[in-house]
Amino acid sequence: MRATRVQASVGESPAVAARRALAGFGLEDASAVSIEPLGGYRTTGNSLRVRAGGEAWVLKRHTSAAEIGRLEASHRLEERLATEGFPTAPLRRSLEGETLFPDGPARYSLHAWVSGQQLEIADRDAALAQDPGLVVSFGAMLGTLHRISAGLEPSAGGVSAVEAAGRLQGPAHALRALRRPRRTGLSHWHSLRLKRHKSDFDRWIIDVLPEVADSVRWLAGRSLGRGLTTADVGLIHNDINWENLVFDDELRVAGLLDFDNAIPAPWSQEVGAAAVVLAGTRAEHVDAFVGAYEEVAGRPIDRTALHLGMRLKCTQSLLNSINTYLRGDVRDIDLLSSWCVHLHASLVELGRA
Repeated sequence: MRATRVQASVGESPAVAARRALAGFGLEDASAVSIEPLGGYRTTGNSLRVRAGGEAWVLKRHTSAAEIGRLEASHRLEERLATEGFPTAPLRRSLEGETLFPDGPARYSLHAWVSGQQLEIADRDAALAQDPGLVVSFGAMLGTLHRISAGLEPSAGGVSAVEAAGRLQGPAHALRALRRPRRTGLSHWHSLRLKRHKSDFDRWIIDVLPEVADSVRWLAGRSLGRGLTTADVGLIHNDINWENLVFDDELRVAGLLDFDNAIPAPWSQEVGAAAVVLAGTRAEHVDAFVGAYEEVAGRPIDRTALHLGMRLKCTQSLLNSINTYLRGDVRDIDLLSSWCVHLHASLVELGRA
């Protein structure tokens, strides 16, 4: 039996649409499901934890045309990884055999729930001190991911060197968004400066933003296009952080989650981004991470490109987080501020290198 494609009704509750999507994935007993929003620092989100068919799932609602356009490649990667035994949250196909269920302008995807524990970036140094081998396992995990991704057809990961190098301009776009006037005539940045009762995090943002802007200008003046070949580029996860990792009781990776941001980019940029988040900036940790990656992936990582990837991650994520906060889209400010403080500390260290 094929699922009926019903257009979403105006004013319809998210739970009603979610039950319709679950039916489209073959979980017909809508009355037996429980639905709750996933946690995180954002107040809004399109991911729900559901229990249906005696199992737990993550149901994602996709509405951005750009995101939906990327999902074909990212889902191909996720399914290839699952086939190869890489720890992910397996996708469930709809009754029509697709990884996306259409419902009006939206698309839904359904992932199996991965049980385990999660860490925050504030826990990293203590975890690495307790088990130094974690750095090696993280590097090997990323090396395995890239080795499998490199085996996909070129159409799933092809991109020009010029397009890949353009990622270094991303922080400049985020900084302009922060300073762009809104309908009120004031940008988020100016509204923050004029705010009468500033929180500690407000004042912290005002203090560090000039330094972050310096990093934006530094990155914009760099280039990856020269000497970059198609072998240096592939489909990357593009959002490896602690929120997207689930660990078992022995701190082995039980699942790398959320491939929705996967894009074609230089391998080195993701190695740098993952290294600065998972290993930090201590030279011995970074060397261990990259060494394990190179051994498993079978490719060397240029240290200049690695440094660019680390700085790009810190700068881009800081600006994205600040923009999210100033839009009022944050549920857990303490969690977000901890993330930002650690990124900034890493950025300062990288600037001294």
